[in-house]
Parts: sequence; C-alpha cells; structure tokens
Amino acid sequence: MTKILVTGGGGYVGNVLCRHLLDNGYQVKCIDNFHKGQCDAIIPLATNPNFEFEYGDVTVLEQMKEAVIGCDAIIHLAAIVGFPACKSQPALATEVNVEGTRNMLFARESYNPKMPFVCVHRKRLRQSRRGLHRRVPVKRCVSLRR
Repeated sequence: MTKILVTGGGGYVGNVLCRHLLDNGYQVKCIDNFHKGQCDAIIPLATNPNFEFEYGDVTVLEQMKEAVIGCDAIIHLAAIVGFPACKSQPALATEVNVEGTRNMLFARESYNPKMPFVCVHRKRLRQSRRGLHRRVPVKRCVSLRR
C-alpha cells in the first residue's frame, strides 16, 4: 500500500486531502504543528488504521528527514497562507514557506531522490524555485493551481 506524507495536513486543504487519500486506499502520514491552534478536524482520522499523525515542523530539517522515512510520496502543503498572515509575520512566512519547502526537498533528496514531490505554492515561492532547483534537483514540481 502506498504511503503518502502530507505536510500541513491539519489545515483545511490538508485535512480534505488526507480524507480523500484514505478513502482511496492510501496510507497517510500527516505532519503538522498546528500553528493556528486548530486540530479538531484531524481527530476523527485518528481511528483509521491507515492514518498516522506526527507533530512536526517543516522548518526543522532533521524532523523532516525522519518524517519521510517509509513514505512513497510527499504532498507538501505546510505554509503560512494569505496576504494578511504573511504581511503580519514576514519572517515566519519566509521561514515556513521558503525554508520549509527547501527542507522538504532536502529530506526527500536524502531519503529517495526519485520520490514524487507535489507542492502547492504561490508566485513568491515560485520565484524562489530556481534556487531550489540549483541546490536540489527536482524533475517534477506540480502546481495544483489552474
């Protein structure tokens, strides 16, 4: 059975995605630090034997290197989202959105460079992607935006 690591799985999109993956027969490992303090939506998933939750922070590379072990793919959703949140905490937004993504790419590279990596990002992060590509080769970075 394929095991998918979902970062930011405690957020709205992450939670919906975790449910969808579980409903379609995948094992799901969800990583979140509940930065916004909301974890109620994850609680019902805890009874599913194919669901695993791990409290973690994408800004901590060593945690992410451990988190990817045993996974077959990564869907990276962990982020500080929305203009108001990014404007009010620009350093945190950069650390999570840019460095966190870089950490996930490094963790993937150290465990299995061929592991599929799906990320959702906005224009600002996409502009940083060239630097990420230079440091960690990514053959496919898929945007879910239309």
